[in-house]
Amino acid sequence: MEGSELPGMNMALPGLGGSIGGGVALTAVGVILLVNTRFGITLDWIEEWWLVAPILVGAYRLTKALQERKAAASHDEPYPATDYPGEPFGS
Repeated sequence: MEGSELPGMNMALPGLGGSIGGGVALTAVGVILLVNTRFGITLDWIEEWWLVAPILVGAYRLTKALQERKAAASHDEPYPATDYPGEPFGS
């Protein structure tokens, strides 16, 4: 059997890009666990306050979506008509 060619495949590693929210969440979990382990502070408060996390995430995402919608709407406004192409605002 003769050697056969393999199909061209992109074997690049995935990028290390991440999100700010993911970084903040990972940092917060790390700090909470460090404080518990190093300083002996109990984690009982998490049982009552964990519901704040999805509320904050939802509020952040809602605010971001509204800002993006407002920015997109401001870019949709037509430019003023000019008599000659290339001359801004009819000057």
